Amino acid sequence: MAQESLRIGKAELEAFTGAIFVAAGLSKEHADAWARMLVWANLRGTDSHGIIRIPRYIDLLKARSINSAPNIRIERKEGAAVVLEADRAPSAVAMTMAMSEAMDCARKVH
Repeated sequence: MAQESLRIGKAELEAFTGAIFVAAGLSKEHADAWARMLVWANLRGTDSHGIIRIPRYIDLLKARSINSAPNIRIERKEGAAVVLEADRAPSAVAMTMAMSEAMDCARKVH
């Protein structure tokens, strides 16, 4: 009888997905952040934004619509506001950095 399903643990799926992005040219740090976000989407039931998108993201990396080695930088910080230049980084990478900066700013002005 053929196996009809295969279960892969969260850690294994994140590692596999991260390895795909490293092979596509991302740093391990950025690849792992992107992988965590995609697996998280799957685990919360939003499969349309999970690992099913990997082939499309690889196409976008090849087309250079997504920058595999972005120069993410803070352009301006004022009070609780931050302007972040993401340099076409993968959205999960840029969003993670932006949230971290926003929380840091909020702590300082609170």
